[in-house]
Amino acid sequence: MPTKLNKAGEQQEYVPAGNGDASGEYGDQIGSNKHFNNFKKKSLKGFSSSNKIVKDFESETIKNKKAKLKNKGEQQYDNINLDLSNPIHKLDEKDRAKYRTEENGEGYDIAEKLIKKYEKNVDTIANDILSITTKEGGVMVGLDFRLKRPESLTRKLYSEVLEAKEKGETITLQDAANKMGDIARFTSCFEAKDFKKNADAVIRSLQSQGYTLVKFKNYFQPGSSYKGLNCNFRDKDGNLFELQFHTPETMRIKEGYEIDIANRKALINKAAFQSHDIYETTRVLKDKERDGSITPQEKEKLKVLTDYGVKMWDEINYSFPDWKIEDYNKSTQ
Repeated sequence: MPTKLNKAGEQQEYVPAGNGDASGEYGDQIGSNKHFNNFKKKSLKGFSSSNKIVKDFESETIKNKKAKLKNKGEQQYDNINLDLSNPIHKLDEKDRAKYRTEENGEGYDIAEKLIKKYEKNVDTIANDILSITTKEGGVMVGLDFRLKRPESLTRKLYSEVLEAKEKGETITLQDAANKMGDIARFTSCFEAKDFKKNADAVIRSLQSQGYTLVKFKNYFQPGSSYKGLNCNFRDKDGNLFELQFHTPETMRIKEGYEIDIANRKALINKAAFQSHDIYETTRVLKDKERDGSITPQEKEKLKVLTDYGVKMWDEINYSFPDWKIEDYNKSTQ
């Protein structure tokens, strides 16, 4: 059973209260943006001098999303695939022509080679996780994005090199590629009341099938600026992949997803503001800060959005503080 912190800072048993504004029909819960609007009013109270930066960022982000939806002729609310019916994006020359440049050529070639390697077994891994997750009463979300795109992986490789340099270390792009743990990535979602029991069952089942748990990061900790359980596994061929575990509440904040596990439904408000929007922007600004190209205005924006991103997670007040990799008799590699 998860716990939450009471006003005295003590752990107490937590039972999720549901979606708050639910009328009983799932569509009515999704049709309202009440959750996001209530959050915005509540979370902006502490932002006096920085309020404009946050409001401008939110407005511009949502404006851009709505414009893209209109151009693509898409609906604002789309069903999310909870199965593997959509095939992975296969690399082709169009990708190379669009994303590979003289400046990022070395990194792109490394990224492309890695992705082609994962194309062979990503669906085998996905099916194994999906089978166990479904058996334990959960759903997998984001299966359309189970394999990184080359432009995203290229950007991350260069970011890893810059981050190492900031720490006084020197690594090559290939070094960064060798330790990349989320080329293939998956998310299993369970209700908070049985979250630890269900996620534990998935981890142990994967281990029994020959997958090796090599990293275990429990962000369901009191005061954590992000909530989720992030694991890295290695398959029998030595390929690393990431498996995140979330609850419907954390996925709503992270991605804007509204998940009804019992009825196996998941929708996304593509024009909703979410923490992932902040993550994407601050990641770019952090890279600019590392290479010295950040402006004073961007530096201020980075600080404000980083602080705001932390506050977004304040409403998740349940935690699993004693959950560690040692529970699985494995050590990180």
